[in-house]
Amino acid sequence: MYQTTRNWKSLSGLIEGMRQHLRHYNLNRRSADFVEDYSFVFREMFCIAAQDLADGTHRSLEDMGVLYDEIITTGVSVNNMIPGKNSDYTDVEAGHGKGKILFLLKKVTKAEAANLTDTGYRFTETNNVIDIISRSTQVPKETLIPHLNSMRTYNSAERMLQPGVHVGCFAVRANVNGGFEILVRADQLDSLPTVQMPMLALEARHINFLRENEGVTVKRLIDDMDAPDGGSTSLQALNDPPFVVSLKAALKGLISDIKDPFFADSVLLPQPIAVPCQITPENDSGVAVIMVFKTLMPVHARAINESPKMDFVPFRFFSLQQRCFPYTDDHDVQTRNTHREFSGKAAVVVQRPISTLSKRGLRDALRPWPNGGHRFLTPVSSRPSTSSEKKLVTSELSPSISLNPFTTGGIMVSQSVSVEHAEAKSDVEMQVMGPSSAITVKDNDQEMPIWVDVLFKGVVSTSPGPY
Repeated sequence: MYQTTRNWKSLSGLIEGMRQHLRHYNLNRRSADFVEDYSFVFREMFCIAAQDLADGTHRSLEDMGVLYDEIITTGVSVNNMIPGKNSDYTDVEAGHGKGKILFLLKKVTKAEAANLTDTGYRFTETNNVIDIISRSTQVPKETLIPHLNSMRTYNSAERMLQPGVHVGCFAVRANVNGGFEILVRADQLDSLPTVQMPMLALEARHINFLRENEGVTVKRLIDDMDAPDGGSTSLQALNDPPFVVSLKAALKGLISDIKDPFFADSVLLPQPIAVPCQITPENDSGVAVIMVFKTLMPVHARAINESPKMDFVPFRFFSLQQRCFPYTDDHDVQTRNTHREFSGKAAVVVQRPISTLSKRGLRDALRPWPNGGHRFLTPVSSRPSTSSEKKLVTSELSPSISLNPFTTGGIMVSQSVSVEHAEAKSDVEMQVMGPSSAITVKDNDQEMPIWVDVLFKGVVSTSPGPY
């Protein structure tokens, strides 16, 4: 859902099929054996709700904005309403409250605001409506206000990294509940902790310096730069005092922001990584460079939770965020996979009301689609043969049965592309490359590993572990 709202075009031609599919579910009587794949059904309901919201505001689905990355619980008792980034109040798994609110955020232009005004909507300051919103959503004002303030700048280009060279920390921590977490900036959950240096690009001598200091810790590098005799051989060979001063200032800035001793033991990667950044007239490539210090944090390290500038997000979510920038190639892959998943659920659907079936009869009527996908309502006696693709769409079906619209509306034509990613052969090339390897992609619907996946694998596989 997070990825879809950043690529609404992936739903082209699917909404009406989703509607017809959901009409055959009695959502007021759902149970575990009634809806086998509730995740699939829930995503359909989300997409339809977004379309209804678009229709109600006289806008297109593509103009509805993006999904906010916090899920707010409603109807919680006052004693459970404890605002804060680590509060159970915004934890979707907390199990408290009566419901959840998902927000779509869109910053409108003056013309769009005028159109909304013409259709009966109004804009006002938050403090004029916060009481009404609090009562209608059953969420306390003390919780709503921080969220609304965050939404004001959420997803804006200004929050992205600036073009140029940055020093960053890639810190991974095992979660006691399973999986791993990535250290991020609290005000920008899709960005590593970084400090920008006053330079636009790295030169060949800077790349050589990184190579020669591979695996050196932050503490050792700072001590080397403070050495009265000029420091190590690599530092003297660099012969770039402004770069050294800027690098030392950036490292001390990160130490101050992170406020945890683990960062001093982070080790330097031998080459920088390229990450998405804000596009400016001076830099239209949309790529910034980060010199990264990586580490696997011990599980018991919790001092970082006290830093107002830092937070943790699940690794899988952070990796997903890196695939959702406006100009990423992963949007094409996601579009094809979305059409394949929802169109692949095509099945015959009984036209009579489901309410006329008994619970046992309903279970007996549910048959799995031949590809092992989601179950749809199909009479046992009228189920089409699976001996060939031709028989799946023949007119042998009963007149009381019609084909799900996905069957005819979900065809996508794409071209298979083979991509070879080879090692850079010169220092100049490495200025814009992250960790690289030889990769051949034959399936054009398979997401290629990105920089965060490569770094994560390197941290987890080469570290002794937090235990």
